Amino acid sequence: MSRHCTMVLVLAMVWGCGGERVMPSGEQQGGRPLGKVAVEQNDATRAVVVATLRRDDLPVTGAMVEFSRSIAGRAAAYPWFGMTDEEGRARVEIASGDVTGYYLARASLDSRELGTWSSIPINRGYEARLDLPIGGKARVTGSAAMSQAAGKLSIYNWFDYIPPALLNEFSAETGIEVTIDTYTSNEEMLASLKAGKLGTYDVAVPSDYMVQILIQEGMLDAIGPGELTNAGNIEARWMAVAYDPGRKYSIPYQWGTTSFAVNRDVYAGDIHTTDILFDPPEALRGKINVLDSQAEVLAMASLHLGIPQCTTDREKLDALDALLQNANRHWASFGSDTAKDALVSGTAAASMIYSSLSIQARTAGANIAYAYPREGYIRWMDNVVLLKRAQPRAGYRVHEFLAGAGEHRGREQPHAIRRRR
Repeated sequence: MSRHCTMVLVLAMVWGCGGERVMPSGEQQGGRPLGKVAVEQNDATRAVVVATLRRDDLPVTGAMVEFSRSIAGRAAAYPWFGMTDEEGRARVEIASGDVTGYYLARASLDSRELGTWSSIPINRGYEARLDLPIGGKARVTGSAAMSQAAGKLSIYNWFDYIPPALLNEFSAETGIEVTIDTYTSNEEMLASLKAGKLGTYDVAVPSDYMVQILIQEGMLDAIGPGELTNAGNIEARWMAVAYDPGRKYSIPYQWGTTSFAVNRDVYAGDIHTTDILFDPPEALRGKINVLDSQAEVLAMASLHLGIPQCTTDREKLDALDALLQNANRHWASFGSDTAKDALVSGTAAASMIYSSLSIQARTAGANIAYAYPREGYIRWMDNVVLLKRAQPRAGYRVHEFLAGAGEHRGREQPHAIRRRR
């Protein structure tokens, strides 16, 4: 008999007497829901979510509760839903190749919205309390007393990057509440900060070249002398970098590569060539997903043509444009945050992808191989930085936590921290 894995997420959303309250008619007159998350041991392919809605300690019945996987803090659809019963509880089953990560939730009654919540973590063995203000993000804390802690930290990070359990560990160790928001590219992060989000977040995780841009834009705070006492845990080769000489503004976090992966059930030929993307074999045409990242797509195209990645030569730029216009006919979709799922589901037979997500796709059952094309591929490093107008104390604590972690627990990805022996 097959064994089904189960995760139980309990959101006991309680509306108090003061402030806004959610009336049974669906009208919002106040309220601030509180919740608790409890996740049972499972194999992360199926979750049972139980949401409990209450007002003044009375159940809210007949309400619709919906859940969606959080992709860069947004939801295209809410595929998992349930109705609250006479006890105010809705039981929602989430089934997917990999259900761990961050979720969005919303509740409505008589077509009127009661509340929305983002950055709700679901992870094996994860247990925490959540402060869930209406329309807000889940604040991850390690215990009931944690919400009383003076320190708070807001992280702006890549999608699907930090496991909820790691944030839970950080909160338990430091007493600092954490909120997290996500982006899908360095350019999206920069545009968001320049559009007014600077001051909203304390910590960000830009890639190598973007660190230099953020320094030039005056968006980063320098790491003060002696503030990072665990700097000795960082391998020396990662301290000498051109984009931040002397590591005055950043610490290395993870490094990896960007290339592409191919479903070997669809195509068994040679994949170690950029022809797969730009002059694909017939079996892959119309079945290719490409990252929604201008910089990386242009970099791969430049490698394919053997031209400099930063050129002002008009003839070379025309050739690059012609290559991309022609290749685009064979591409089915653009998506960075959907690259892994596209390979796992079979929606795409080949996809540009980060090396870490390729590992996750194979772990989820996709019969894929990751390519190291002869023409070249991209190597990158992500870094932790402290943004201007941040809370320095909390920001330094997360720097310290990551630099002293000893054994990396983020994505399955090479890292720059020495492992403790």
